[in-house]
Amino acid sequence: MKDVIRQWLLALPKPERILVSIFAGALVLSFLMLLANSYLKKTEQAPAFGGSLTIGLVGFPHYLNPVIAPANEVDRALVKFIYPSLLRYDGKGKLVPYAAERFAVGDNGKLYEVVLRKGLLWDDSKPLNAQDVVFTIKTIQDQKISSPLARLWEGVAVQAIDDETVRFTLSEPYAFFPQNLTVGILPAHLWREVSPESFALSEYNKKPVGAGPYQFSAFTKSDSTITSVSFKANPTFFGQPPYIPKLTVRFYQTPQDLSSAYQDKEVQVAGFSAGMATLGASDTAITAFSLPRYFAIFLHDAQNAAFRKKDVRQALLQAINRDAIVKDVLHGKAEVTNSPIPAVLQDYYNPNVPSYGFDPKKAQAALAGAGFSEKKPLRVEFTVINDEVLNRVAAMVANDWRAVGVQVALRNVEITQLRDDVLQKRNYQAFLFGQALALTPDAFSFWHSSQSEYPGLNLSSYKNSNVDKVLEELRKTFDEKRKKDLFNSFQSIVANDIPALFLYSPAYLVLSRSDIHGIKALPISLPEDYVNQEGEWHIYTKRIFR
Repeated sequence: MKDVIRQWLLALPKPERILVSIFAGALVLSFLMLLANSYLKKTEQAPAFGGSLTIGLVGFPHYLNPVIAPANEVDRALVKFIYPSLLRYDGKGKLVPYAAERFAVGDNGKLYEVVLRKGLLWDDSKPLNAQDVVFTIKTIQDQKISSPLARLWEGVAVQAIDDETVRFTLSEPYAFFPQNLTVGILPAHLWREVSPESFALSEYNKKPVGAGPYQFSAFTKSDSTITSVSFKANPTFFGQPPYIPKLTVRFYQTPQDLSSAYQDKEVQVAGFSAGMATLGASDTAITAFSLPRYFAIFLHDAQNAAFRKKDVRQALLQAINRDAIVKDVLHGKAEVTNSPIPAVLQDYYNPNVPSYGFDPKKAQAALAGAGFSEKKPLRVEFTVINDEVLNRVAAMVANDWRAVGVQVALRNVEITQLRDDVLQKRNYQAFLFGQALALTPDAFSFWHSSQSEYPGLNLSSYKNSNVDKVLEELRKTFDEKRKKDLFNSFQSIVANDIPALFLYSPAYLVLSRSDIHGIKALPISLPEDYVNQEGEWHIYTKRIFR
């Protein structure tokens, strides 16, 4: 047949032969395009396994141990790769089972029972069971360990009902208790032999055995400082295995050092607070993560009696151009906030709270009405932590206040002074500071009158009996509609009283190379939580049938 076609073609005049060849080629090309189009319609792009990833973090690791990690942001990030928790936040900011299969609430919120997944294994192939959970919580509660999490577990009894069931019994109902179950679990069979006195010195803090998505592989040092930690995908992990099997985390002294490392392509992913210099490289994607965090100026009227007048507090707020701060300092990567609950917490945020826009004329008039003038100005000592972004915010606020006649003395404190010189003594008049909530927020420690002294975080020493009642009821309320009403009431009262000058809620910016896929802008509780998506990150892709 081929010979017949060939002879027929040769018998045609050359022009006609060319036309037939073009037509035949077009026909074949059309057929191939139809096949390709059909394939694309019936398939979709999906992550594929392979490659390696290097992440950069500011700071250095100390303890790869979830019991004592919360004191250090780097440790908090690393333990998420290694240790599983009973619950974790999903992409919508909701708590869902992780190492747990399910959990139930009983006895009006005083009893929580958690059932573990079956077949959980530690890296050394030993089974992970309820005894590991009990050991972890009792270790946190041990005063000799000095865990930063100890206060969260006061009054909680924990027991193993069987190998897969753990029961938590609370002394009183606590609706926000499930967020406690996001702590990583320790392998009891290894740590049980470590005395409390040796706990912080154990080699397992540097060479951990876990059961999370990644296994510890090795670390590198320069002198006595750990400069990087490497991990490999855990082949026995119970969840979605990481698409990227090799992970390295490198550590840097300052955000500027990390920025240089990213620019020099030492790392492929790096996170920065809003307001830090970002890179405009063509191969960079910038993902803005929403945080349940706000920055405010907390007014302590025990240190400055003028703050006892609401007109003065309102004037100080109306004198501040918060939109300019968001634009000029935070590069638009923040939202002006009027509430102690940021807008990212959509289920709890009240958009209708009283708000006080930028109005320097009203501010000036209110100060005059309160008895302040050019001859008798309002004097404010303004305390701020010595931080690049916060210093710029404080400078703008100070200039705005000076523009309405306030005499401002800026006071910088180092982060090392924060606890002893500022928080413990409540040693400030006006204090620029940030407060971080969980994605299921309990604002009790920030605004209840019982938290006015250290270690409470009611930084304005605010006292309002109605707010106290609302915050107490919120802790015992499981009905979502009632909870929403209580949150609305709480925010309205606080915003109306103006015990603090709410400024903005910032985003957290993650820079990544264009070949890193799967980083999504989801709500996170803390900056380092962006690594919770490690199971979705990928470098390679493939096509699969729908």
